Amino acid sequence: DKWNALHLAQRLESKGHTMVELPQRINHLSLPTKSFREKVYEGKVVHDNDPVLSWAVNNAIMKMDPQENIMLDKAKSPQRIDPIAAVINAYARAMYHDTNHRVDLNNHFGSGNFSF
Repeated sequence: DKWNALHLAQRLESKGHTMVELPQRINHLSLPTKSFREKVYEGKVVHDNDPVLSWAVNNAIMKMDPQENIMLDKAKSPQRIDPIAAVINAYARAMYHDTNHRVDLNNHFGSGNFSF
């Protein structure tokens, strides 16, 4: 998300990290949000009962446009939803990333190399 992130993005780029814009628009986030939700319902997402992520999920409210595109609605969510929004952003990045390499988010999150 590029909103107010220019300084951080420049610092990370100077350290060799690749910055990628992930538009926070319903037309960009609908497919990843629906796909992620489907994986959750299928039991294919494991979060080890993380209390912060559970709290954020319980706070999350979806918005839907007339074409039935969906995304999280930060404005209408009663409390913070940043952890689940970050997970969906990461999921979207993995979906849209142009590579033949499959990304297993469960392994990455459980690897000890990831934290909120």
